[in-house]
Amino acid sequence: MGMDVNYSWYVAHIREEGSFHTASENLPVDLAEFRRELRRAMKAAGLRLQTSNQNGTFIAWDPDYVVPDEKLRAVTDAMTFDFLKLPPSCPACKGRTERRSKAWQCTKCGMTVIGKA
Repeated sequence: MGMDVNYSWYVAHIREEGSFHTASENLPVDLAEFRRELRRAMKAAGLRLQTSNQNGTFIAWDPDYVVPDEKLRAVTDAMTFDFLKLPPSCPACKGRTERRSKAWQCTKCGMTVIGKA
């Protein structure tokens, strides 16, 4: 008999996040058994399941998952920060740069870095 796997945890995670992924080698049981039992648990919860196992990565997702508005809003808010206004770090020494006309100059090593205004 196989190992006891808490498939309800995977179902809850997929219900909340829309998907689950891990390295194939980290699956708690062999791939065929995991897919079969996860599909059975998802069906019992009234959810559909799609899976893929490629390049050493296993992914399972609910094709009907809809990202909640609050999560979409959080991503949109994060994307509205204008990170291009932050000075670039120096590629040579990773030091802080200061604005010098149309470029940035490293305060540590003096290297000039061309960046967006």
